[in-house]
Amino acid sequence: MIPVLQDYLSIPDGTLTWNTRWISDFESPWSIFEKLKYTNLAKRKDTFKLFGNAETLNKKTIIGHKNHDLYKLSAFDELLFDQRLGFKLLKYNETVLNSLVEFLRGGEDYEKGSETSEYHFLEKNLSICMHCIKDGFHSLLHQVEFINLCPFHNSPLINHCPSCKREIPYELSDSYFEHPYLCYCGFTFKKIDSNSPLSSLW
Repeated sequence: MIPVLQDYLSIPDGTLTWNTRWISDFESPWSIFEKLKYTNLAKRKDTFKLFGNAETLNKKTIIGHKNHDLYKLSAFDELLFDQRLGFKLLKYNETVLNSLVEFLRGGEDYEKGSETSEYHFLEKNLSICMHCIKDGFHSLLHQVEFINLCPFHNSPLINHCPSCKREIPYELSDSYFEHPYLCYCGFTFKKIDSNSPLSSLW
C-alpha cells in the first residue's frame, strides 16, 4: 500500500529552520538531510547530535557504514525526528521501501529476515535526476536499481557528479559535498534562485 505522506506529519517544535511543506511524496532521507543542512548551515555531525539515538550519541566517534546507512537509519531516534522535524522519517522510509518490496514480490507481504528485506534492489550510490535535484529534491524511487529514468521527468538518472564524474555513495556523509548540493569540485546540483533561495515547492 502506498503511504499517505500526511499520516506521517505533525507540528515541529520550532528548534530548527524547517517547514513540513518542504517534504514531498517518496522523498528520500538523503534529500531531507540535505535540505536540513542547507537551511540550518549544518554538517553531518550536527545531524547525529539532533537525531541520533542513545547508542549513537554514546560513541566517541561515529564511523562505520551501519551508522551512515540511509536505508535502515539505525543510528537515529524516531521520536526526535517527530519532535524536531514534525515528520516520522524512520517509519515513512520503512513503509515506502517495504511497499516497493511488496510490489516487486507480486503483492506478497513483506517478511522480516527475507533476502528481499535487505533491500538488495536498491543502489549503493546516489542516483540523481538532474531536474529534481535543481530544486533540492531526491526520491527513494531514484534508488531502485532497475529504474533508469526519473518517474517524474522521464529523464536519465546518473550516479556521479556531472563535472568530476565522482560517484557519491547513498549515505549520510560530508565527504563528497563541500556544502549541501555543492560537490567538492565546485559543481552545484541545486540551482539557487537569488530572489527565492528557499523553494516554496520543496
